[in-house]
This record gives sequence, C-alpha cells and structure tokens, in this order.
Amino acid sequence: MVLQYIDKHGDWNIDGHRLKVEEYAHDNTIRYRVQIPGIVSPGNYLIVTKTFSSKVGFNMTSVEDTNQDGILLQNKTWNYDLVDGVYIPSKITQKDFDPDGSLSYENTVTFKNQKINKPIPAETFTYKNLDLKNGDKFIDKILDKEYTYQDRQLIEVEKKSK
Repeated sequence: MVLQYIDKHGDWNIDGHRLKVEEYAHDNTIRYRVQIPGIVSPGNYLIVTKTFSSKVGFNMTSVEDTNQDGILLQNKTWNYDLVDGVYIPSKITQKDFDPDGSLSYENTVTFKNQKINKPIPAETFTYKNLDLKNGDKFIDKILDKEYTYQDRQLIEVEKKSK
C-alpha cells in the first residue's frame, strides 16, 4: 500500500510528516527501521515504527506506535527461533499505553514445540476427510465428474446428454 502511494504521489507525506527508512549496522547485524506517519484525525498523527533485523532473516522484530508528541501508545516485539533453517516466532510481547504514557495492558504469547514442513499423510487430501453424508454431492472439477456419496463410496453420476 505504501509503495503504491509513493508510486502515485512521489513520496509518503502526511501534513509534513514524511516516511523515513533507516539502515544501521552493529555487531554484524543489519537493521532497518521504517517510520510510517499516518493521520488519526486533523492535527492528530500516529507514527508507526517497524524494525527488521538480519539476525532473524530480516523478519520484523518490533513495532512501535507513537503520537505526534513522541508518546509511546503501543509496542510489540517478536523473538524468533531458527527451526529447520526458518525463523519462526517464539515469543510475541505487546504493551499498550494510555495517552499519558502509563502502561494499560501487557500480553506475552509464547510458542513451544513448533514444527515446520511436517509431512502430511496423503490420505489427508482425499474425500474421506470431508465428513460427507449419504446423498451428498461431490464434484471433481479437475476430472469434470460428479459423484454422489453413498455408504463410504463415491458413485459417479452419469452425465445427461444435451
């Protein structure tokens, strides 16, 4: 959405608040910080700052929402584990703040025993897992055939000639 807007208008500018993209490196880690201004109501702005890190495959590591005065309204952070060569979230923390900056809500979600690319049995993709009832119609659009389900079997319906 942001890129489409920039393509159309030349840049992202909300009443003088401009999009900022920063790249910085520290201890062999490259980070990108993207600040995206938005308008909530006339004279009321929201600045969303997203941070991405090479340490976790350039996944997003934090998002901060602040108002035009720099008061933090919300902060989310992501921690990642490397599982089978893929960085997947292991913990997400969210903190919400009142307009005066005091903490109003905090939540942490932790993911355990995550698996990726786990083999899926071939029978998962058969009609037997569709919970069909006797008399249900089953249409195979690939084979261009129609069936009726009866007694745990698919019975092909003969096509009527035109």
